[in-house]
Amino acid sequence: MPDTISFIGNGGQVIISAPSVSVSDGGRVESNAFLIGRGGDIVIEAGRLFSVTSGGEISSFNQSVFSRGGDVKVTGGSVEISGAGSRIFSRSAQGASNDPTIGAGNISVDVSGQVNLLGGGQIQSGDFGFQGAEIKVIAGGPVVLSGVGSGISSQAFSNDVGQVAITSPTLSIDQGFVRASTTGAGNAGTVLVDVTKLTMSNNSQIASSSVGDATTGAGGDIELNATNSVSIRSGAGIFATAEGPGRAGSIRITTPNFDVQNGLVTTASAQAAGVILQSILPAPSCI
Repeated sequence: MPDTISFIGNGGQVIISAPSVSVSDGGRVESNAFLIGRGGDIVIEAGRLFSVTSGGEISSFNQSVFSRGGDVKVTGGSVEISGAGSRIFSRSAQGASNDPTIGAGNISVDVSGQVNLLGGGQIQSGDFGFQGAEIKVIAGGPVVLSGVGSGISSQAFSNDVGQVAITSPTLSIDQGFVRASTTGAGNAGTVLVDVTKLTMSNNSQIASSSVGDATTGAGGDIELNATNSVSIRSGAGIFATAEGPGRAGSIRITTPNFDVQNGLVTTASAQAAGVILQSILPAPSCI
């Protein structure tokens, strides 16, 4: 179990470079920050395939309100995270400042091939007990989120939630999710999706919401650009909501082909910002 731990000084980096990198069967790669020092970054360079399966985890944890956790950076060919409990994860102690020099480490995945999150596999920053940070996924191939519990999320309670950004030729979500949500005083994060084609089905979600009885934060905005098409079917939906006094975010969808069948796109609160749907029209021909 490779790991780096920081108490006062900064932690060292964990760098793993190989044609294929596999973390499985409860295996872990960790970076921890406990007091003042910044946690070390975790850098995975996998030329062909980086896989996290059967409960494996890549984890950056900042346990102090005075320091910052290390970033997790994945580059190379393709990524597959599959099975419940398998994840790339960063978090920070609740109560850390919204100052970007303090808090959880960011997560970035930048690969030339595809990214598959299957059967409960996740990329997650924070949870509803610990502060999250930004997540950025850039893929040269498809991004597939398939199976209950499979998804990409940044979450928090008392702090603002980090932005979630996905860039890919296609994003396919079947029973999975993309979220930047809060359950407390923090504001939900922005969700940015830039693809050629988006397909959502079987109760899948893209959400930036402020939810729960204790929430006072605002919902976040969702910006979706699909140069070919957007399809939302079979109970899937895009949500920007605020259940407390905070303002709901806006949803802006820009695409030439928009298809909703038994799906939903909505903002909801006492101060809902609304949905904006823009259709990309062909440029006029010049004679």
